[in-house]
Parts: sequence; structure tokens; C-alpha cells
Amino acid sequence: MTSNTGRKKLSGVHEAKIVSATGALLENDKRVDKSCSAGATILVRPQSGKVMSVIRRGAGATIAAARAEGHFVAFRDSVVQVGAAERINRIRHGIEARNIVHVSEHFNVSRDTIGNIIGIAPATMNRKIKSQAILSPSESEKLERIAEIEAEAEDVFGDGNKARNWMLKDNTALGSAPLSLLDTELGTVEVRKVLNAIAYGGVV
Repeated sequence: MTSNTGRKKLSGVHEAKIVSATGALLENDKRVDKSCSAGATILVRPQSGKVMSVIRRGAGATIAAARAEGHFVAFRDSVVQVGAAERINRIRHGIEARNIVHVSEHFNVSRDTIGNIIGIAPATMNRKIKSQAILSPSESEKLERIAEIEAEAEDVFGDGNKARNWMLKDNTALGSAPLSLLDTELGTVEVRKVLNAIAYGGVV
């Protein structure tokens, strides 16, 4: 059920805006972390109602911000929830360049940063985004790789914000921020090793 106001007084927790991954307003409640500040925006997976992420922007949190995040979630889920054959076919044909925007907004980094990771020149990237063109197979695979690792990190940490922060922060074991290493297959393997170590009780 949707809410026209986007606000709901939650039982035992602070008031918060509850939105689905697609930006639709929901009246889900009681699943919100009590540490959420008033006006926070909570992203909820549409089918399960699972809280995926909390955007703590105070009273100024907007549905537009949640929708922007929802675009990334939709892209990520399109990567991790399909079979290998479908993904291979999609990568060969190329995915939409506008997904670069969704990824950069999710991590709060520049488009050029994401473009550098996937190996596309800034001018070419901007042209493809503006013309709603598709990426090359190589660029597509690397962009999907970022979404795939983010999903794995979220599974490990159990929280979208923690996963994002971990990917952006310099890691002693890796010698760099995990996100920055996803431009190569070898770097991705190393990032996965660290995630596995954390998942099995290591502090890395």
C-alpha cells in the first residue's frame, strides 16, 4: 500500500520516509533501525519488504535521492538475479551507458571515476550517456562487476551503507580501496578473498 504523504509515524522508532527500491512510497514499518534519524530515507526491497539501505540526510532527505538510489538497486539486482547465460548474452550486446550514472550516484563518486574503472574515456562516456547509447562488451562486463561485488559486500556486512563505505575506504590488506581494484580481474579476485575472510570471521 502506498502513502500519499511519504511519512508514517513508526511504532517505537523515529519518523522516517519509507520508500521501495523503485522510489514508490510504502507503509512498511517496524523494520527500521532505531538509530535512524528523523527524516531518514529507508530503501525497501519491493517483494520482500527487506530494508536494503538507509540514506541519512536528515530532514532534507528527498524522494528524488531515494529514486536515484533505487536505479542502482534495480541495476544491481538485474545483474545478480539472472543466470549466467542471460548475463553473457546481455554483456555481448552491451548494457546502457546511463548505468554509469546510477553507479556513480550510489557510490557518490564522479562519473569519470567509474569510467576509469571500466576503461572508457570521459568524452566517449559522456557522449554515450547523452545519446543513450550502449557500452562495449568489455565496459559492460566491468560495470556489472562493480554491481556484483557491491551485492556480495552487502551480503557480508548485512547493510548497504556499510558495504558502500567498505568499498570506498582504503583497505590495508588490499593496499587500496576495493572499488578502485575492480578494473582488473586479478584485483576483483583479491577483493573477493578479503570479503570471504570477513564473512568467515576475519577482520580485514
